Amino acid sequence: MSQSFPPYRDYLDEAERGTAPEVVPVGEPTPGRGTVFVQKFSDGTWHGSWQENYEVPREDGAVAGVADCEGTEGEVLRWARSRPAARFLIFSVPDGDYVPLAGVEDD
Repeated sequence: MSQSFPPYRDYLDEAERGTAPEVVPVGEPTPGRGTVFVQKFSDGTWHGSWQENYEVPREDGAVAGVADCEGTEGEVLRWARSRPAARFLIFSVPDGDYVPLAGVEDD
């Protein structure tokens, strides 16, 4: 038996409808700053992301730097360990949180 739902109803007035948040440009992370995050998605794909929130917006308006990598476990781990970031974390399923990534030299 199929379930019927009431039709979608838009409660916004014409002035509010169709507005989107302002797009903010994103820059590159600064060497020696930011955090590299690594995780494995449920489909088996590995993803790495180097993220830095700038203390002061850049001249082009960018408020953050982001660089990403997606691929096999080996590809992403090599990419992550080669970034000149300040911190390196990998998601731990047993811990349910990010933990330090092994094999990265601390300065």
